[in-house]
Order: sequence, then C-alpha cells, then structure tokens
Amino acid sequence: MEDFKNEKMESGKNFTAISAQEARRLIENRGTEYPVTIIPWLGESSGAPQYVAKNSDELEEFVNQALAVASGEKRVHIITANALTKNMPSGKIENPVD
Repeated sequence: MEDFKNEKMESGKNFTAISAQEARRLIENRGTEYPVTIIPWLGESSGAPQYVAKNSDELEEFVNQALAVASGEKRVHIITANALTKNMPSGKIENPVD
C-alpha cells in the first residue's frame, strides 16, 4: 500500500501539505502567489474554519491551526489565489459553508 501521507493531490497550482514547512516549500517552488486559502483536510463539507494567508508568516500560523482540526489524515488543502480571495482580509473564516 502506498504511503498516502506524502502523496500530493494537484490541480493546477492547488495542492495538499502535511506541515507548514511543506506548504511553504511547495508555494516557493511553484511560484504560487499569495493570498492562499487553507482548508483542513475533509473540512470543506463539515463547516470547519478556513483561513486566508497573505504572506509566509500567516501561512505557517494558519496551516498549523488547520492541521489541529483536520479530520482523518492530518493534512491541509492549499487553494491558490483567485478573484474571491484577492479581496478578502487575512485570517480565519468561520462557518464557510453557511
């Protein structure tokens, strides 16, 4: 059986990470621009908080917070900047599915 923890799911520049350090490295290596949205693993449909990071310091803080509430595998989705997130303030988004 493959080691699922280190496998990255990619779609364009979106990806998953298992640590803040890995998220930072992937963003730097891919030339991803901020802001990014950070979503706890399996949190999209459960109403878990999401986070918008506009720099690497916020990325580290918010990835660690998201990992603390991630379900199942401890990982996070990193969603690259889009028209919606470019105008959002950085920080925690409560109840994103409401």
